[in-house]
This record gives sequence, structure tokens and C-alpha cells, in this order.
Amino acid sequence: TLTSGAGTTGGLLKMEGAASANGGGVTLLGGEGTTTAGGALSFTAGLGATAAGHVAITSGENSGGTGGAVTLTSGVGSTVGGGIALTGADSAVGGGITLETGATGGSGTLAGDFTVTGGVGQTGGGDIGLTAGATTATNAGGAVTLTSGAGTTGGLLKMEGAASANGGGVTLLGGEGTTTAGGALSFTAGLGATVGGGITLTTGATGGSGTAAGDFSVVGGVGQTGGGDIGLTAGATTATNAGGAVTLTSGAGTSGGIVSLVGAA
Repeated sequence: TLTSGAGTTGGLLKMEGAASANGGGVTLLGGEGTTTAGGALSFTAGLGATAAGHVAITSGENSGGTGGAVTLTSGVGSTVGGGIALTGADSAVGGGITLETGATGGSGTLAGDFTVTGGVGQTGGGDIGLTAGATTATNAGGAVTLTSGAGTTGGLLKMEGAASANGGGVTLLGGEGTTTAGGALSFTAGLGATVGGGITLTTGATGGSGTAAGDFSVVGGVGQTGGGDIGLTAGATTATNAGGAVTLTSGAGTSGGIVSLVGAA
């Protein structure tokens, strides 16, 4: 046991590698368990009467190049590798978790990127899930918000299926309503000072020796008392100008495509 001295301010307990051409390192290692579990390694800040102590892990600075990295790596297992968990503490207001890349300083230009990548697997790649917190009361569950960065031109928010022999799909699905209404799905372009943002939905084109481009289908839902409606409504204007038009145009080709309006059988 290494214990610093008591006082109005407790004494500092310091473990430091020696200064040298290559600075000396510090290694903290839990003991090997020769028959059962290995020894654990715990970092716990002190309890405080007014504020609890912090735990800080900071890599070394470099005045002439790249700063030191901080790496958290779980243990290898013969069947399942160890996990890494970042958990905010339970409380009247639960503790939060913030992951933030470095900003630029001085004459820097680009801020740090933030990348989350699932692991490579033989039978399937690792999944990535973002799930907001549930509530045990009658209030709304937590929201999941993806927001691109602000700038002279706002950053792009992109959701893209992976390139593969069969390209990966993208699915946007409103939540199931187990007792009342299902969740809605809304696409709204941004408000603009001069021109509002547009919405474009385009099917995939063929490349190489492909023949047919992708189809575009809008289908109302099946219901017990009535099928779901589909409405196309052009925008109104608050001035004396003409309202927006609704245009249905078939595709161009050696023979132009057909526009058909057919009532159901």
C-alpha cells in the first residue's frame, strides 16, 4: 500500500518515469491468475464532501509534431474478446458521456475526425447501434439526433449503403405503435433566406453492362377500414404569384415512356 500523507490538502502520490533521451515509462499491471482470474486494475477518484475527484488520462504533448495517442484495448479471448464500456453514473440526473475530437489551434486548419467502425468478421461484420434511452414513465423516450457541422456552407449529412456485389441498402423506418399510432416519417428541406432547400429522390442508374435502372414506387399502407392515401400537393404562395405546379413526366428514350393513371381492379 502506498498512501500519501494527510493534511488540509492531502499529499500527492506520484509515479513518474525518469527524464531521458527516451523518457522512462510507467507500467501498472494486474497480477497473473495462474489457476483462475487475473488481477483487476482499477482507477477510482476520491469521494468528496462538495465535489468528487476527477480521473484524467492525458497523453503526452509534442512541441514539434504529433501528440501522443490514448488507446483503450480490451483483452483477447479464446472465444469472445473483452468488451469496452463507457457508462455514465446513475443519479437524479444521469451522468452524460461526451466524445469530442480536437479543435484546431494557432494556425491549424482541420479539426479532428470522428470515426466509429464495426469490426471485420468471417460470417458477418460487426454492427453499430445508436439507441436513445427509454423512459419508465409516460413521457417520450430519448431522441437520436444526427447534425452536420455549421459553416459558410453547412456540412453534408450522408447515409450510404456499402458498395458490394449487391449494394447495401438504406432503410428509414418509423417506430411501431403497439397500442395506438405508428411513428411518422417526415422529409423536410431546410428553410432558406432566399430559396428554400429542395428534396430529390432518385433511383439508381445502371453502370457497365447493366440494362434497367431502378424503379421508383410510392405505395400507401394496407388498412382494415381503408388503405393509406397518397397525395401530391404543390406549394402555395403567400403573394399574388402562381402556386407551384405538379408535373408527371415519363422518361425519354427511343420510344418515350408512358404516363398511366389506372384505377385499381
